[in-house]
Amino acid sequence: MSDLSHVNVQKSLPAVFIVLAVLTFPSYNTVLGTQECSSINWYHWNRTYSADFRDSAQCCAQSIDNWLGLFRLQEYQQRDKTLSYIVFENRTFWDRICRQWLASARCVQALQPKCSVQWGSQFLRNRSHSPTAFRVLTHGQYAFYDRTCDGDRVSPAVTKLCFHKDVRRSCLTNTEAERFKNCTGLTMTEIYNTPGNFYQVYMENKERWDGLARAALRCMRDVIKSSSCAQHSQDFFWHLAKLQLPALFNVSVLNIEESVKDSPEVNFADLKRCTVGVYGDPHLRLCEQRRLVTCSAPGRQVFLSNQFVEIQGSNELVNQSHDSRATTLKWLRITMKSYDGKTMLATYTASGGKLPETFDDGSRTVLGQGKDKIMLMTGFVTRVVISQYAVGVVYMVRHWKGNYFFSVRMAENMVWESFGLLSTGCPKQEFIGLDKWIGHWKNGLTRYGPSRVRRQIRVTKCTDACKDIKDEDFQRACKFDCIVTDDPQISTMTRVGVTDVREIVKSDPEAIKMAVKIHSSGRSSKSSTLWILMLFVISFNTL
Repeated sequence: MSDLSHVNVQKSLPAVFIVLAVLTFPSYNTVLGTQECSSINWYHWNRTYSADFRDSAQCCAQSIDNWLGLFRLQEYQQRDKTLSYIVFENRTFWDRICRQWLASARCVQALQPKCSVQWGSQFLRNRSHSPTAFRVLTHGQYAFYDRTCDGDRVSPAVTKLCFHKDVRRSCLTNTEAERFKNCTGLTMTEIYNTPGNFYQVYMENKERWDGLARAALRCMRDVIKSSSCAQHSQDFFWHLAKLQLPALFNVSVLNIEESVKDSPEVNFADLKRCTVGVYGDPHLRLCEQRRLVTCSAPGRQVFLSNQFVEIQGSNELVNQSHDSRATTLKWLRITMKSYDGKTMLATYTASGGKLPETFDDGSRTVLGQGKDKIMLMTGFVTRVVISQYAVGVVYMVRHWKGNYFFSVRMAENMVWESFGLLSTGCPKQEFIGLDKWIGHWKNGLTRYGPSRVRRQIRVTKCTDACKDIKDEDFQRACKFDCIVTDDPQISTMTRVGVTDVREIVKSDPEAIKMAVKIHSSGRSSKSSTLWILMLFVISFNTL
């Protein structure tokens, strides 16, 4: 068995998930009455704070860094020579951390006498927002203080939770403990490989990093829930899971934390539904963000994966004669699983520019009668619609000149229980800013492409081809795709995507009705009778 009474916080999420409009704390405004005390401006760090203040504040921060390192070196060097663990089994140790933290906060406050000690604490806690030069160490204690200390000692709530007599810190197996520790691995790899000011990077890629925060919490929750730990121990480990994230101030991120813990089971019949999808070269539609996100992401990708559904695909570069990095979906597979998530019921694969009329096993339906009718009109761009009734999911798949795009409609909480580009968003290094790239390309600032005059002609041609698309975001995507491919006819594909996004919403009443019906009778039925999957191939001209 493994003892997780200490957890690796050196690899925990830094404070980049704190969404603060230039890190503003309104509650201190009325007391302090000064702008310099009401906000901490990491976005324009060098212009806001003098060199003397920055150097002195860094000394205050180093004091707690050095104290923690020395304390742990003396007391816990046999346990962990990397000094990257915080111990939860020693109440005295935690009280000393709280006292030392308070001393460092007072050190910062002394540099700004008009400010409060709380301001100094905020400053220290969020310094992982600052430029790299100011980040000496990013100890987890900076994220832990709000969740652990009450002034100069461990709070009563944390004491009751972490030091309860029934807590068994060794109830996780070695495998479970390792999984728990590794849940933030992908997030940390991406964050520390992203150069620049953390605050600025986060604000530019908020959906992605919020998605990764949600995925990390969900990963740790699943480890805890599937373990043999009793309730007191589960509560302890959930507290540990939250401490892997920074002290969270933003309401939306706090909602992520609560929704992850309180909704481990998806309500497939939930009236709150959303559409996600992939369109063009390629543009991602995410659940919370109406605006499309253009994401290169070449090669094999997981677009959406949970215990009931998995959507994979392979992106290939569209045109290597310019540096747009645009890709298009050339291979797509949808895997549908059983109600309990243990059995694969069906797969649908599209490749080679074809849109199959059947599931991969050749069947036109999987269970159910009267649902196997397939309508196919040749000579037109076709659409495949798959309804996975038991979990209330509807898929629409299209192809155009050998390229695929799709829309998926499902309960919103199912998206939050998923992983993949359509849930966690686009990695920053794969993101393509359309307006910026189009402007650079038009003005000849990109490395490849035709002469400037010919570029202007192409931009004008593509603008005309896409101007009647009412949705501004799809219109922008259409213009980009047209310029990249030099094919104004691509606007036809964009219009179809707009139609699908509108049409798939109309599936909600039937999807919810079927999910409710199946759920109400499913508890006394066999798993196989819970499923009705139907596949339609509908011609484009029937819309």
